[in-house]
Amino acid sequence: MASFLPVDFTKSIQKQKLIYKRTSKSVFEYVLFYGIILAVAFPSVIMIYDSASSNSIYSLVFILLFDLWITANIILMNHFVIVDGKDREQNKQNIIKVLTDLGITENLNTTQPNMVRDFRGTSFFDSGRTITCLLANGKVYINITSLLRGNGFSIFSGFFNYFICKNIARQFKKTQASH
Repeated sequence: MASFLPVDFTKSIQKQKLIYKRTSKSVFEYVLFYGIILAVAFPSVIMIYDSASSNSIYSLVFILLFDLWITANIILMNHFVIVDGKDREQNKQNIIKVLTDLGITENLNTTQPNMVRDFRGTSFFDSGRTITCLLANGKVYINITSLLRGNGFSIFSGFFNYFICKNIARQFKKTQASH
């Protein structure tokens, strides 16, 4: 069965990034998420200090690039790719068609009038994923969030998910143009 954190639709559209409603589960997810960030950041600070004091420029550059990559992934994690569409119903039909045609849906939820979501839980060998498409103001707001074991947020897949969202947006535009 699909396990979705509830989306705060109004705030997500206003801020143009995915924002979840506050529930006990979402608060726990955020605490865990920021704990992981601190667990990655703290050793990086120590390594940067050690690299700077030992004049190891290669270590310093590697650590800074890694930190930059993690930071960019965190920023892109809740980022929407926004694509112009037509009316809400046509947008909903077309985004469902695109997601189905791309073969990336497993538990497509289309019951809400302004939202299409899909959830794939984690398995032993594969990370999970949540696709969220919000429909508002003649636009479609697309986000993919990768999940770690236990369905916690992954900070390592922001770039990858962003490019998948861009591909979905391209396919959506092609589908809109053909109708």
